[in-house]
Amino acid sequence: MPTLTQSVETQKFLDTVQYSHKGIHKYELIFGEGFISTGGVTTTVHLCEKYLDGKLPENPKILDVGCGIGGGSVFLADRYNATVVSIDLGTNVINIAKERYASKKNVSFAVEDAFFAEYKSGEFDMIYSRDAFIHVAEKEKLFNLFYKWLKPGGFVFISDYCCGEEAVLTDAFKAYVAQRNYSLTTWQNYERFLTNAGFTAKGENVTEWFRHILAMEKERLLEPKMKAKFLETYSTEEMNGLIAGWDEKLVTTTQGNHIWAVFFAVKE
Repeated sequence: MPTLTQSVETQKFLDTVQYSHKGIHKYELIFGEGFISTGGVTTTVHLCEKYLDGKLPENPKILDVGCGIGGGSVFLADRYNATVVSIDLGTNVINIAKERYASKKNVSFAVEDAFFAEYKSGEFDMIYSRDAFIHVAEKEKLFNLFYKWLKPGGFVFISDYCCGEEAVLTDAFKAYVAQRNYSLTTWQNYERFLTNAGFTAKGENVTEWFRHILAMEKERLLEPKMKAKFLETYSTEEMNGLIAGWDEKLVTTTQGNHIWAVFFAVKE
C-alpha cells in the first residue's frame, strides 16, 4: 500500500505535469468535452454497449475511480439512472468536474486516493475505471479493496494500459514509461491480480482497437478546422508533439510493447 507521502507525490505529478490546467484543456480538445483519455465518448459508448448494458440493476450505485474531469461519470449516471461516486487523485480535474457538473445531483466528485478511501462493505454495484491505474504499483491490494466494497454479484470494469513481456520491451518504451511515471504489467498479470483478490475475472487484449482509435484521433487533429482551432491556443511544436506521441504508440503497439486491455471481474 502506498504511503501518504507517495500519494502526495503522485498527486503533485498529476497536477503539475500530466494534468496541469493547460494539459487538461489540450486533452479535452482532442478527446471531446468531458474526457481526457483515449477515445473519449466514442470508446465509452462502445465499452458500455459491449460489456455493461443489461448487467446493472435498476438505479445502481457506481464508484468511478480516476474519474478525470467527469464526462464518463455523468455518462454512466445518465445511461443507467445511477448514483455515481467519482474520485480522482488530481485536484485540477476534480475542481473542473465540480464546477462543470454542479447541477448533477446524482454524481459527486472528490479528491481521494482509493487506497485511503473508507467505503462500506457491499456499497457498490459496479466499480468502474478508465486508464487510471497506470500509476498504481500495488494493483492487487487495490483490487482487494474493490472486492470488499462491492455487493455480491457486483463487478469491476476496467480499461487500462498494460505492457508486453519484459523480453520484448524496447529501451524507448521503457523510457516512455519512466517519463510518465507509469507502473505497467502484462494484461495476464492484471487478470491474475483480480483473480487473486477473489473475483471471477476475464481480461481481453483490445490493442488493435486501440490502434484504430489512435489513428482516428490523429486524423481528426489534422483536419483543417480542428487544426486551426488547436493552433489558436497551442503552438505548432505542441501539435507536432501530440502527433509524434500517436506515431510512437502506433509503433510500440505493433511491437507488442504497449498493450491496451479491458477487464470484467465479478464478485460471485
